[in-house]
Order: sequence, then structure tokens, then C-alpha cells
Amino acid sequence: MRALIVDYGGVLTTRSSTGREDFQRLFGASMLEYRDAAVRAAGELGGNPVDLVETGQITTKQFQSALAAALPNANVDALGPAYYSQHISNPEMLKCVADHHARGLTTVLMTNAAADWTDYWRPTVPGMEETFDHVVISGSVGARKPDPRIFEHTLKLLEGIPAAECVFVDDEEANCAAAEAAGMSAIRFVDTASTVASLANASATTR
Repeated sequence: MRALIVDYGGVLTTRSSTGREDFQRLFGASMLEYRDAAVRAAGELGGNPVDLVETGQITTKQFQSALAAALPNANVDALGPAYYSQHISNPEMLKCVADHHARGLTTVLMTNAAADWTDYWRPTVPGMEETFDHVVISGSVGARKPDPRIFEHTLKLLEGIPAAECVFVDDEEANCAAAEAAGMSAIRFVDTASTVASLANASATTR
């Protein structure tokens, strides 16, 4: 293993126990109401608005405008902070990545997110600049996991590290399958302890 590529939500962060309440307090509508509004907005935008904003096909302002039309009483300008208020840091997993980075591995954070929402989630990844060599955001790349193009983009960033020497960690089976199709090894995140152990084993077997 020469490179470690790690997902954000569900791996480096976990769901807050008060996430739904925090979302509603900031956004002014429940998560269920937001999801229903997003479905209605899809008709106006020509596709799932989350997919569109997370691949840069629409701007955050366009997304918010469509939501405002479908959910006029919500505070749509607070959508980004409200969404990421549900995430809290996973310090053990962050330490695991930092330890691998300190031992010389190239580290990548890969997330499906709007390009201009980084400031909302960055606080949940303390030491991001020191821990990660690259941050791959779907909204900047124009492709979101499990699209093969985001894996191709990441491999280009790794400058000669072959896919076979990359380990990818994600909590979604489809994303892990896409990484394996790109030639990487994949670890499906179920819990922190087993993932840390799997990474330690992967590192030991390649020394």
C-alpha cells in the first residue's frame, strides 16, 4: 500500500445524535421536508438536485433557488451549514489516516460534495491540510462516486502510484465496488476498529 484514499461522511465523520434536530433548527424545515422538496425541485432542474450540485452541473444558488420554490418557508441559504451540522469527527479514524501519512503514504480525502461547501465540513476534519496530500471533491471534478471518472482523476493526482497499490475506504458498497473496478483494493467501512485493523494489515503485508 502506497496510497490511502478515504471517504468523508460515514468514515472520517459519524452522524450526530442530534443531527436531525440541528438540521431542522438551522434550515427551518425537517430533513423529510427537505427531501420531499428536492424531489419536487428535480422536475424544474431536470435531475436529482443533489447529484447535479455535487457534480457541478448546477450552482449552489440554483439548487437553493429550486428548493426555495418548493419549500418557501425554509432558510435555504443555511442548507450547507444545516447539512453538515449532522456530522461529527471520528477522531480514531482521523488519527489512523494521520499515522499512515506520517509513515510515508500518500493520503487522499475523496467526498461527494458541492465545490463551494468545503468551509462547512472542513471543521469536522481537524488537521486536514497536514493529514491529506490531496482533497478530491466531486463538485470540482464533475463526477461523483461511484462514477469511474472520479477514480481516474484521483489516480492521475497520485502521479505514478499504480491503482493496485492504492487502498480505498468507504462505507458504501457501490463506491467500494467502483474502486475495485478501477484496480484498487477496497475496505468497506463498518466500524472504526475493524477498519483500522484492516489498514494495519494492508500496510504490514506491503512492507
